[in-house]
Amino acid sequence: MDVHWQRALLAQLIRYVAATQATAAVVFHGGWMTLALATWGHAAGDGSTTETVTRALTRAFVWLGGVDADGRGGIDSLMRAWGALTVGVYAADALCRALFGQWPRIALWKFAAASFAIAAGGWTLALWPAEAGKSPASDIALLVGVFSTLAGASTAWAIAARRLGDRLVDAIAPANAPPSNAPPPAAPPPIAQ
Repeated sequence: MDVHWQRALLAQLIRYVAATQATAAVVFHGGWMTLALATWGHAAGDGSTTETVTRALTRAFVWLGGVDADGRGGIDSLMRAWGALTVGVYAADALCRALFGQWPRIALWKFAAASFAIAAGGWTLALWPAEAGKSPASDIALLVGVFSTLAGASTAWAIAARRLGDRLVDAIAPANAPPSNAPPPAAPPPIAQ
């Protein structure tokens, strides 16, 4: 295998590892979305759109390996689903790169703050109807704060990993570098005096 293909393969491996770091952020945001759909879908009754979406998400989790053959989940089945999800996150990242190119250089804290705010609203929406009257408001606020902070922190981690991955890829396989077996560029013509 020539050096060009080795570099291309290494670049994709680095991008895969970097893209998989977003899986935690996907899970923390997916958690409030799923819980909100389940809570509000249950309130809406059988046959509602939210119940249909919740069932589809549950089937997807089972399909990813989130439960074992006996219909139970554990750390092994959760890790299997997590591993399968990383492939999807990598594929989505690769597709976005192909369609839109590099992300704009927005400050890391802005990504984290936006993720935190979205998660705080989402977890509040998801937990409020389910726990209203059952748990003190301080317990709900604590859960919202913890899960939102984890969502924001995991988003910051994912963006930092992606940027580090991009720098590593640029260092080993510059975007405009010709393959190693390409002929050297022609010398420019002499300048006339």
